[in-house]
Amino acid sequence: MPTIPLPFIATGVLLTVIATLWHRGMRNRWFLIFLAVAALQTAIVGLRWSTDLSWLRSMQPVLASLVPLSAFLAFSDLDGNRLSWRHMMWPLAMITALLWLPVTIDMLLSLEFLFYGWLIYTGKPVDGVSHNARFGSEATIAHMRKGVVAALILSAASDVVVSAVLNLGYTSLAAPVVATTLSAVLLALIGGLLGRTGLEMPPETEPRTPEAEPPETIAPHAFSEEPATSAPLLAEEEARETLATVEALLRQGLYKDHDLTLTRLARRAHIPARTISRAVNQVHGISITDLVNRYRVEEARRLLKGSDLPVTQIMLDAGFQTKSNFNRVFKELEGQTPTAFRQSGT
Repeated sequence: MPTIPLPFIATGVLLTVIATLWHRGMRNRWFLIFLAVAALQTAIVGLRWSTDLSWLRSMQPVLASLVPLSAFLAFSDLDGNRLSWRHMMWPLAMITALLWLPVTIDMLLSLEFLFYGWLIYTGKPVDGVSHNARFGSEATIAHMRKGVVAALILSAASDVVVSAVLNLGYTSLAAPVVATTLSAVLLALIGGLLGRTGLEMPPETEPRTPEAEPPETIAPHAFSEEPATSAPLLAEEEARETLATVEALLRQGLYKDHDLTLTRLARRAHIPARTISRAVNQVHGISITDLVNRYRVEEARRLLKGSDLPVTQIMLDAGFQTKSNFNRVFKELEGQTPTAFRQSGT
């Protein structure tokens, strides 16, 4: 009975993830680029060990160098961070190594996977809120981020092990099997984790635009790229005006939008996302996600006390997407679950 090599199965899995995200309206280019690169890489890995095409040997390490890079760029775009083309140094370094120092290829790949694993792990979003992810998805994204980091570290370790095995002269069938299996499984794992992360991004129903429209109303430092630890304080009047604008939108019911993100809120308010985060933190001492959750829980309280709607319907009407998140946030703010709150009659 004919069998399908594992790398091609991994390719099929990654293409399925791409199709799923596309069907759900996710058009984030960096997530899709990563998944496409990973799918092409797994296909090349399979062809590399089942054919004698010499050009695949050169293409494989160059494409492999795009895997951790595109994963990092996907998270950076999710978090709302500015992307830099300086990161293209890694593919260029790989091409240089192929031409003049092929013995350094495995070492460079391992270093790159570790480097971007470290960047993804330490590159958490400003104020803990990913600009392009739905409010309330922070915990899920944090878990997916850790999973991707672990998979990148395992990829670096597997490259070292396979290289050592080959350098020791074990070039029998076992070596290619180990190499292809590790590569395919880890790439499929990273693709699955990033695909799950991509589901926390709402469908893009409108083209991306700069997050601020009337620049004359915004302080110059609002566009700076300082890390959260060195972010300058806003002027008190600016912070309170920003907060008043944001809360006016939330009182109109914007918090009920399941697909609400910091970027979308910033567009509606015509205020940069970072200015909104800083204003909320500066005035209330909480994150913008916490503020949105307060409005959602208050709406849930009102419906639990004043209607006979099912708890699940109330969850959706208040703007929550999942029952686990609804129960967790409600209990944090009210000290009891929504069901217990309704039964208590308080």
